[in-house]
Amino acid sequence: LPQQIRHALHSTLNTGQSIRDQEIVLPSAQTEDGESLVRMGSSLFHSAAGDVLGALLVMSDLTVHKKLEMQVRQSDRLASIGTLSAGVAHEIKNPLVTIKTFTELLPERYNDSDFRDTFSELVGHEVKRIDGLVNQLLHFARPAKATLNEVQLHTILGDSLRLVQEQLKQKKITLHADTFVEDAIILADTNLFGQALINFFLNAIDSMEETGGSLHVETHVASPPWHLLESGTPPDASSYIELTIRDTGNGIPQDMIGRIFDPFYTTKAHGTGLGMAISHGIVKEHHGVIDVESQPGLGTTFRLYFPLLHKEATV
Repeated sequence: LPQQIRHALHSTLNTGQSIRDQEIVLPSAQTEDGESLVRMGSSLFHSAAGDVLGALLVMSDLTVHKKLEMQVRQSDRLASIGTLSAGVAHEIKNPLVTIKTFTELLPERYNDSDFRDTFSELVGHEVKRIDGLVNQLLHFARPAKATLNEVQLHTILGDSLRLVQEQLKQKKITLHADTFVEDAIILADTNLFGQALINFFLNAIDSMEETGGSLHVETHVASPPWHLLESGTPPDASSYIELTIRDTGNGIPQDMIGRIFDPFYTTKAHGTGLGMAISHGIVKEHHGVIDVESQPGLGTTFRLYFPLLHKEATV
């Protein structure tokens, strides 16, 4: 037997410990590169009396599966590049049309003071718009490195909610904020974390197009669902803080949920679609994971999970 398989069997027989889902590369004459990717697992098997009879090794050939995965990832990357290019072109072309039109008219209408004022105001506004888009792209492409410190989650949460109070008031949205954790300390960059929270809040507010509605913000101690755990999440975190942001807005169709963090994807009439993509990157920088649930017409729920450093018991 190949050395890796031999080692797995010997290890299981000698220690009695099982091996689960270990991926190894084996030589193969069936593939172009002469290698096959195999997932294997091993365990002891026993007689009816409980005596050890030997070790069992199960292998699955993943070579074709991995190649298909690679092709899908490559297709996704190409599709993302296409979406990004189309989004950049669309967002920059609109202000450029305004600048071009007014610039062409400037020589013949230069003596018109009203035109000069309008030209100065509109061109300045459109240049700021392009500059803002370029800055957003830079934040997305090269996000600022988070400087993580021990901070109180509820402090950042309260500051972020105060910054969107005016928007909530204008649209007559009722805020329900409940913090069921007495004291929640997490590792976070206050500025970046606040920026991500504001993006989530504004997105929820924009989804409630009609006046009225509710925004629910809650915190709980919880464990992330198994399907959300990523390699970036610290394995030694014993508990997590769950931050729930729920709105009563338009909701998102099921086939669109997987795209909401794509750059330039937006369901709103205005906006670049970069806010949620940037927020997703910030959450990952904070070792966080995001779960999304939504139904058209019933609203959307974002659940953000972050490793909890410390929770004081209520005295």
